[in-house]
Amino acid sequence: MQSSDLFFLQADLRNYLEDEDESEWREKADRIITTYLTDEIVKKRAKFAIAPEIEEKLNSAVRGSIEQRKILQEILTAITTQIQKKYNFAGIVRGTIDATIYQKRYVGQAELPLYIHERVRNEMDFTHSRWKLKYDNACQVYLDMKAQSGTFAFLQTVVVNVPMNLAVDIAQFRHASQQDKVGLNHLVSREVLEDIGPMSAINRSTFKKPFFFMKKIDMVAFHGARFMEDGTYVDISTSVEHPKAPLSERKYRRADVIWGGLMITPLADSQIRLTFCSVMKAGKLLKVVMESVASGKHALIVKEQMEDAYKASLEKRNWIVDVAKHHENIGNL
Repeated sequence: MQSSDLFFLQADLRNYLEDEDESEWREKADRIITTYLTDEIVKKRAKFAIAPEIEEKLNSAVRGSIEQRKILQEILTAITTQIQKKYNFAGIVRGTIDATIYQKRYVGQAELPLYIHERVRNEMDFTHSRWKLKYDNACQVYLDMKAQSGTFAFLQTVVVNVPMNLAVDIAQFRHASQQDKVGLNHLVSREVLEDIGPMSAINRSTFKKPFFFMKKIDMVAFHGARFMEDGTYVDISTSVEHPKAPLSERKYRRADVIWGGLMITPLADSQIRLTFCSVMKAGKLLKVVMESVASGKHALIVKEQMEDAYKASLEKRNWIVDVAKHHENIGNL
């Protein structure tokens, strides 16, 4: 643990404070205090300092008591404030996801906090000043004209005339199966490396060479989805490292998704807005490839799949993905 110490401390504190089983309070609190709050090396490395008055109260509180719990709640609030000041948006997303994976592996619980999905939803609002309209045909495509050097960011949005529940089913089906290959000719394979939670997983995808002189591309990414209070479905993604998928530099160039998202917003009984967003690290050549991907075809393919599936449901027949039809419509991306 290095700069992630703050996120791990935040995750452990949140897990402890949400636990209603008083018999485990003392053990969990002791582990948190020992691991983070009395280890000067960790505090120095994470650049985290507890206010002297809080540290004094923590040292004098009875172990496992309500008083100690309240003090740790104060520390969680301070940690969250410090993270928001110290890290940019992408850093908060990645750090929180690292901590979620850590919690799953070592604590047995994992769930992305609500505020991460709220932030991603706000960033994916196409009226946000960061987005500039680039194409406006059947699908609107926006580019981030203020993206940092070495990054490429795009957003696609399209209205689809299908019910919300069917749209979400299709989105989850594409993530969980090889059907994402439909309309993505450059996608070769996708496998689930690790299930993190009911709606979260780490996947590895491999892609064909963008150009004959380039290496094939692979990507290892975390996906975490949630329904918001207003019914919007938000799926967050970002690149992570995983022991089952070490980088093979001889065969692949690894894509780095800084953060991305898929959002399905209900508009009417049988109408939704579908929004895709991706912010990636990209050199000049990869940027050319990404501009092709960002042309809006991907969102239109998913729109067509959703509408085909809805038509099949109305006609009371099974929906089968017509691979040839989609590939004929879009050609090679």
